[in-house]
Amino acid sequence: MKEVRDLLINQIKKNTTIAEEGLRNDYGVSVGKTLIKYYGEHVQIRAKAKAAAGSDARMRGCSLPVVINSGSGNQGITVSVPVIEYAKELKVSVEATIESIGRY
Repeated sequence: MKEVRDLLINQIKKNTTIAEEGLRNDYGVSVGKTLIKYYGEHVQIRAKAKAAAGSDARMRGCSLPVVINSGSGNQGITVSVPVIEYAKELKVSVEATIESIGRY
């Protein structure tokens, strides 16, 4: 994990930032905002909503960078943001979060 630690920290920062931007502003069809509005703030909903919001923002021209996975920015958001959101909810350490993302 030492070899990819910095990359994964970068992924956490960047992909979280665009996900939060997608929830703050209106991008695309605002799937993330809609999920939270109608289904609430439970971690299961937030994990889905943030990933959707990040992808909505990205696809509608938000210039914030993302860290890709398998050649796709949306895949990078999808595989990292839900894990990050659950880690926050469970108060998991940064190191455990990095390991979880790295193994996912």
